[in-house]
Amino acid sequence: MSDIQISSIENEEKSTLGNPANGVTPMNEKPRKKKSRTPLIIFILLLIAAACGGGYYYYEQMNAQNMESNAYQRLETSENVEDYQAFLDAYPKSQFVRDVQKRMQKLKDMYETWEELCICGTQNDFLRFKQNYPKSLLLGKADLKIDSLDWADAKHENTAEAVETYLKNHPNGKYIIEANDLAKKIQDTQADPEELAMISNAIHTFYDAFGANNVDRVYSVITPTMTRFLNKANATKVDVGEIITSTYTSHIKSCRFTVNDDFKTTKVTDSENNVTYDVEFTVDQHIIRDNEGKTFGSYMVNATLTGQYMISALTMKEVSRK
Repeated sequence: MSDIQISSIENEEKSTLGNPANGVTPMNEKPRKKKSRTPLIIFILLLIAAACGGGYYYYEQMNAQNMESNAYQRLETSENVEDYQAFLDAYPKSQFVRDVQKRMQKLKDMYETWEELCICGTQNDFLRFKQNYPKSLLLGKADLKIDSLDWADAKHENTAEAVETYLKNHPNGKYIIEANDLAKKIQDTQADPEELAMISNAIHTFYDAFGANNVDRVYSVITPTMTRFLNKANATKVDVGEIITSTYTSHIKSCRFTVNDDFKTTKVTDSENNVTYDVEFTVDQHIIRDNEGKTFGSYMVNATLTGQYMISALTMKEVSRK
């Protein structure tokens, strides 16, 4: 090979080795150091960790707030004092603390009032309780208490009007069956207008004759033997006549009885369908006399009449006199 060719090859090699574009570092130059990416990666990781930590904290905060809010909302339907105390224990710094404390105290007051009413409460007391606590779960129990008290009153009065009032006020009451039975029983013991008229006529006749000392007319409205007349048991007509006659003296110029027509009549039917009437009423006695003595007497009278409107028993209790 000629010198010219060798020289050309050497020059070409030098040119290639010294050209950075060919990826070859010249022998007389130091290699460049690559820049490290580790700090950047660490920084990014720290950012991610911070974001995750902040997100987790935010999630926990929101979760805690939701739990508190849910617990507070559950109290809307609770009348358990322990539930309110549990909320205060779990969330002592809650924004709802004062409201929960106020409502808890109201519940305590309500239960205290309720316990007192259950011991000695009246119908009006329970009605007032319903007005004061219109959303309480105890309203149902209050209605039952009122129902029981109204029924007790109706039974005590034992009148058609009282039972009718109970049935009207408590159409679905606890004692509806008993009330209907009592209403029928009372109806069976009530005399109709015609019966009442016959009873009134017999009693007025008796006292008109008594005041006039008309024994024969007295006999027309009494049974042959009265189970009791005034203080005598099993009094015959003769006994009755003697008792009436003995009440008059020579000093009594006149005697008059006023029947007050305040009759309370009970119709009684026995197992053999025999009817009697028990009658309670008042009567006033007016006496004119020529000496000192009784001139007025007011009496409570109890009489029994047969189904034929004959007086079979009669007693008089003096309640006042002059």
